[in-house]
Parts: sequence; structure tokens; C-alpha cells
Amino acid sequence: ARAYRQGSVAMPPWSCDGIVVCDNFEYMDTATFATTGGHVWPAAARLLEYLEAVADTSGLSVPGVRVLELGAGTGWLAMALAKNLPHVKSVCATEMAAGGALRWLRRNIETNESGRTEELTRLWKPGVVTARECDWSLYLGGEETRSGYGDGEGGDGDGVTSTAAETNTEIRNKTPETRKSSPDTETLQSSPPETLHSSPETLHKTPDHEMLNKTPWDFIIGSDLVYDDNGTRMLPKVFRALLDCAAAAHLEKSKTNSGDTKQTPVRAFYAHTKYRYELRDIEFFSHMREAKLVMTEVREKNLQTPPSSPEALSQLFPEPRIAVFRITRAEDEERDG
Repeated sequence: ARAYRQGSVAMPPWSCDGIVVCDNFEYMDTATFATTGGHVWPAAARLLEYLEAVADTSGLSVPGVRVLELGAGTGWLAMALAKNLPHVKSVCATEMAAGGALRWLRRNIETNESGRTEELTRLWKPGVVTARECDWSLYLGGEETRSGYGDGEGGDGDGVTSTAAETNTEIRNKTPETRKSSPDTETLQSSPPETLHSSPETLHKTPDHEMLNKTPWDFIIGSDLVYDDNGTRMLPKVFRALLDCAAAAHLEKSKTNSGDTKQTPVRAFYAHTKYRYELRDIEFFSHMREAKLVMTEVREKNLQTPPSSPEALSQLFPEPRIAVFRITRAEDEERDG
């Protein structure tokens, strides 16, 4: 943790004190071992460290920011951001429903919110942190709609493979006043669907999926999400689709509010442990290029530049290291120079 400045005011170092992750016994009771969200991965901690250092310069500390986390696992990173960004509008942590991953995520968030009714005891403002289903296979552009992670094998941990019914109930039970102030439901009636995705036929799946595609996210983040062939193939398309959707939602919002058509940048950061699975690294980076996404390794100004990466497959046991990448669409990179 390190101090940073917001305007001319020095801000205290970020703290994760008070955030708890449920233990392994609860994990085994909630999810299957087909998921990887049983503990906080080092890449998540590294990404938090980087985001803290650039919170002011990147715009992360600006009031009203919306953050989306992919593959949130325990929810630790999303909760840490909500705790340390007092002006954030919403932090949406996502997971697949298959294997009980979404149920486990919600259990961790609820554990950290339970019993904290007084303002001084709350880790974040009510309603800021939400957990939503994100089935990556819905972004494959017409390919078979299966997550690849055990569909039909317990779903959300209790035999339910979709959270659509649960989400509909949540929305119906909200009062009009609550709906207006909710970071998630307010976006359900924005931007026409046809402007938000290259494959509109995939937008009808669940309310969660619709919300993710219609929200003008300011930041999209993730950490160590490539550990099998499914992730290698799916994640680039997920990043691309969500960046496209968020950019379109921002444009629609600007037109509605002020008639301005200036493109609002959507920032994406991904922490990745290089050389953990070298062959998958090669495939993943290739798929990112095919999706016309540019990955630029970034680091804090005071950190030394890491040694150059060895030639692919030139070492028997290359030393793994966590790299933080900024992800941008190729057309945005060209436009912004």
C-alpha cells in the first residue's frame, strides 16, 4: 500500500482490513472443485496494488465511476475497490453460475455486509457491490451457448443453472425510489440493444447479461482468468464485446445528456501470471490480437522495468511473473495515437 494524491490532497494508503473471505469448508459446501475461486490469487493483489497507485491519474477515484470485474472468484478485489473508493458508483463482481461459482461469490459479499447496519461499521455504501452472472459463452458470436465449465452439474450450487428468476424477483421487489438509485437496475432501460453488440441475438439470455451489456462501465478488470482452453478462447471475445458495449453505452448516454458524440474512453486492466501455462499464453495473446485488442504492459513509475521476455518455448522452466496489462481496442489506440 502507498499514499497517493487526489487533486492537492494526499490520500491515505488503501487498506483491506475488515474484508474476510469464507474458509475452505464453506467453499467446499458452496462450490465444486471445477471452479478456481477458492482463495485470493496473487495476481488480484498485484492488480489492486497497481490500481491504487494510478487511482488518481487513471480516473478511478473520480466520483461516479462504474467498475466491472470479470471472474471475481471470492470477490476480494471488487470488495477492496469498493472499500477504498468512497465515491465509486458501483462495483459489479461477476462469475459463472456453473459449479456454484456465483453462489460462492455472493456468499462472500453477503458475509462482509452482514450485520454492518451502522454507517461507521460498513465497509462500503449499501448497494455499491453487486454480484452478477456472466456466462462467457454468450459472447462467442453465435457458437454453442455452453460455458464449458460443467453446465447442468449443479449450476448455481443448488441445481439452478441461471439466476434470471432470482434477478427478476429482486427487480420486481424494489420500490420506484430504490430502482432509481440502484447502480445496476438503472441501466436496464438505457441504450437500444441493437447498438450494443455485434450479435444482437445473444442479448436475450438473462437480465444479468442484458445489464452487463447496457451499462456504461468506466473500468473493466480481471486477474489470472486463463487456466484452461476455454478461458484462452473465450476471454478475448468477452473483453472485446464488453469494451464495445460499454463504449456504445457511454456514447448513447452522452447523446442523451448533452448531445455530445465525443467517445468516452473505457479503461481495461488485466493482471496475468506469465509463463504459468506458456502454451496457453501464446494462444491467449494470439486470440487477443485476433479480437483487435492491444495489450500494453504497465507498471508504477517507481518500479524497475522487468527483464525482456525470453523467446517463446526457449526455456524449460521460465520464471513466472505477474504482469499488469492495459487492454485497448485497436481502433481506439490508432485514434488516440
